[in-house]
Amino acid sequence: PYSPTVLIQQADLLFEFGSYVDAQERYREALKFDPGRHHAWAQVGRLYAMSSEWELSSRAWYLALQRDPDNVDYLLGLAEALHGQGLEQEELALYQRALMLAPDTRGLRSKIAWIHATSRNGALRDPVVALRLAEIDLRMSDGKSARALEAVAAARAALGEFDVARELTMQAEKMAFNNDDDVLAGRIRERRATYLPNGD
Repeated sequence: PYSPTVLIQQADLLFEFGSYVDAQERYREALKFDPGRHHAWAQVGRLYAMSSEWELSSRAWYLALQRDPDNVDYLLGLAEALHGQGLEQEELALYQRALMLAPDTRGLRSKIAWIHATSRNGALRDPVVALRLAEIDLRMSDGKSARALEAVAAARAALGEFDVARELTMQAEKMAFNNDDDVLAGRIRERRATYLPNGD
């Protein structure tokens, strides 16, 4: 029989080539031999996330993190899986831990800012903090991140600055479109329609 190392190497190649079902089988087989292989658990988490199986994805990411608790990629993977389940508080805690471990990670502050700006949970909502974090992220990208600009707009809207928010989302949509990210551009366009003051 193949060793776990060989099975994982084969699985990684299958994953790279887009043979996701076969890749998952190899990762699972390797984990039967050695459940401590955190890379394999992380890849299983990614594969479940690709099919939006968020609960199964989160279980795999938890197992990866148990074996490598300071791995920022694993923290972000689990945060995405929790986001898919609507678990904002847990998601936020993971982003904050990741930021402590890797403060230079671009895009991370925007994820935190988005929760603070848009959450319906009053304990999590903090537009002032959201704006500060999103603006830092935007500066880190030299003003070129559509996601960071979208987060700035969300924070401005949360502060009641709807005209500013709409203008910023127009800029963010154009930026996303120019970067060939039509999905993000469409999401930003939909978001802009919600930035209306009460009574409009």
